[in-house]
Amino acid sequence: MKLSTLSDFIGPPLYEVVLTTRTTSAVAESFFHTLKVELTHHEKFKTRKEAKQEIFNYIEAYYNRLRMHSANDYLSPVEYEKTHKAA
Repeated sequence: MKLSTLSDFIGPPLYEVVLTTRTTSAVAESFFHTLKVELTHHEKFKTRKEAKQEIFNYIEAYYNRLRMHSANDYLSPVEYEKTHKAA
């Protein structure tokens, strides 16, 4: 394996790491905001186990399958996958 540039030795430039971190943070912040607004703000969970189960159900049954996402041209992930597999 030939290492020819400085980034081959030390990894990506710092600005790339910062940009990736900022983008990831923005996506995570957006998700948690949506989770709070759509589920947890109006729910009173009796136990931590109940909260974990409801959050799991929200993510797996609704958010990942049915909810429209702006990053997917306002299609649900399932519809987005169908559209792009057919194309």
